Amino acid sequence: MKLQKILLSILVVTILSCSTESNDSSENPDSTDNTLIKKIIYNAGTDDEYSETYSYDGNKLISVDEGDGDKTIYTYENDLLIKEEHFLGGEVAAYTDIEYNSEEKVIKLTEFWLEGSGINGRIYEHKITYNNETITDVLHVKDSDTEFELWDTTTFYHENENISRIADDNGYELIFTYDDKNGIFKNIHQIEVLNLLSNSEFGAGIYSNTTNLTSFTEKDSNYPNGGGTETYIYTYNNMGYPETAIIKFEANDGGSEEDETVNYVY
Repeated sequence: MKLQKILLSILVVTILSCSTESNDSSENPDSTDNTLIKKIIYNAGTDDEYSETYSYDGNKLISVDEGDGDKTIYTYENDLLIKEEHFLGGEVAAYTDIEYNSEEKVIKLTEFWLEGSGINGRIYEHKITYNNETITDVLHVKDSDTEFELWDTTTFYHENENISRIADDNGYELIFTYDDKNGIFKNIHQIEVLNLLSNSEFGAGIYSNTTNLTSFTEKDSNYPNGGGTETYIYTYNNMGYPETAIIKFEANDGGSEEDETVNYVY
C-alpha cells in the first residue's frame, strides 16, 4: 500500500540530517541497543501475504528481498553507500549512483533506468543543496536521445531526524507524522541516505528514521481527488519497537481500502 507517484514522476529524495551516520533514538540513548529489522510480513496467513527480508553486513543494509526476483542491493565503498540496484524478476531494472562532498554529505544522485524499467535510457539527475532549515533537490531528466532538461525543484522540511513535509513546485506534496518510540530502522548504518533513496519508483521504501511513521498523506493540487492518507496503528514489544501494525487507507475522494496487517521480526 505504498503511496507512490506514477512511473514518470520524480525520484522524491529525503535527507533527514546533515550527517550520514546512523542515529539512536533520543528516547533510548543506550548505544548497546543494536536491534535490526530482519523481516516485515504483510497480511500474514492470508492469500495476500507478502514480505520483505532485510540482510546486513554488521549494521550495513546490503539487501531487501521481496521475493520472486524483486529485490534491492546496496553497495558500499568503505563506510559510504555508493550504489543502489533495483531488480525486477531477477533482472536489474534501474540503479542509482550516489556522490558525496568532502564532508560526506550526499550532493548528487544519478538514477539510470534500464530496459526492465519500461523506459530504457532515462536518466534522473538530482543535485542536492543544504539550507538552514530545508534541503533542496533540483531534478534534471533526459532520455537516450535528448539532452538534460529541468524537471522540477523539491523542498524537504524535517523535524529532528524525521522528514515532516516534501513539496515540489508542481503542486505535489507529502506530509508525514511519527510516534515517539524506537524506529524499526533507527540502528541501520547511514539510515539518512536510505531515507533519501526511498521514494524511487523501484526499491525499498524506508521512510522513517529514529521513530516510526504514523501517517503518510499524499496531495496534488492538480488532482485534488487523487492520493490519500495511510495511517499506522502499532503495538510495541518490551523494548519499545513496533511488533505489529494495522495500516488503514483513506483516499482524498472519500474511498478506502481494506486494512493491511503488518508483523515486524527483529
